[in-house]
Formats: sequence, C-alpha cells, structure tokens
Amino acid sequence: MRVPKLTGADLRALALSLPEWKAGGLDGWSTQDLDLLTLLAAQVLADLFNAIEKGAEWPKVLVQAKAAFLAKDPSMMEDCMKYRILTIMPLFYRRWAAMRHRSLEQWIQSWNTDEIHAGASSNGAEDAWWRTNLDHELAQLQGRDVTGGSADIYKCFDQVQRNLLRRLLRESGCPQRI
Repeated sequence: MRVPKLTGADLRALALSLPEWKAGGLDGWSTQDLDLLTLLAAQVLADLFNAIEKGAEWPKVLVQAKAAFLAKDPSMMEDCMKYRILTIMPLFYRRWAAMRHRSLEQWIQSWNTDEIHAGASSNGAEDAWWRTNLDHELAQLQGRDVTGGSADIYKCFDQVQRNLLRRLLRESGCPQRI
C-alpha cells in the first residue's frame, strides 16, 4: 500500500472536519488556531510533514509532551507505580497522526479480525467484554466449564522493541513512508 504526499488542502480539510480537542499541547496551539491557517501556511506545514516522513527529524518542539498522572486506584495514591500516565502531544503532531490514521484505514482493515478490539474498525473494549460475557453465559447454559485468563504487559510503552516493530510493520505491509 502507498500513501500519498500530504498537501495543504488535506490539512485544511482535516482541520475543518475533526471535532475540537479540549487539550492544547505545550506548543500553545489549539484546534481553533489550526482552523485559521491559510492554505499557504497549511502547505508549509504539509511540506514539513512530508520531509519528516522521508526521514527528516521532527522539530524538538513537536516531540515534547505533557504528561498527566491519573491514579488507577485512589486508595493507593502513594504508590507511584499505580498511576496511568496520559501523554498529550503537540497539536501539529496529533493532527499529522490523525491524517495518517485516515490514510492507513484500508491497511488497518486488511488485518482486522473479529478478535481484535482496539485500533481497527469500531470494535473496542466494550465489544470485547460484551462478547466474552455472551460466550460465558452460553457455556453456563450448556453446562460447560469456563476458564479465563488475561495478560497485561507491564508498562508496555517502555518496552517497545523498535527494530522488531519496524520489521513487523514492514512485513505486514505498512507503507514505508509512515
């Protein structure tokens, strides 16, 4: 699969079609600010994104994030390992990601299955627990035993093997540009 170069018109169309995001980034830009970009300014931004996709480095100000720490369990707030960290990236980075997510929709759907409940289609966590619950109820009605399990990768974002990820993405047909 190939994805086209980004254009200023693409950025303008996306800016006008996406809902407002409440959280601004450290860059100080808001959704409303992006809506005001002229076509020429949007093209300059598209040129920057195209250069990055060809291998240029992201500007340092666009890869600095704001982190918000949310307690998973309010009774364990003194344990720093019991927090979920939400990272808020700069608006331009998030808009680039939204554009490319749309560009990759066909590729994402090519590996989507009924068992996938994140990142593809409209399946989400509610679909996963609903389906699992139905399976359990059916087994119970049929008098069959039910065994379940779960696995959680502890602090997964810190353990991403980037070389492996790049190879998996390449092997699965993700466009090289992304």
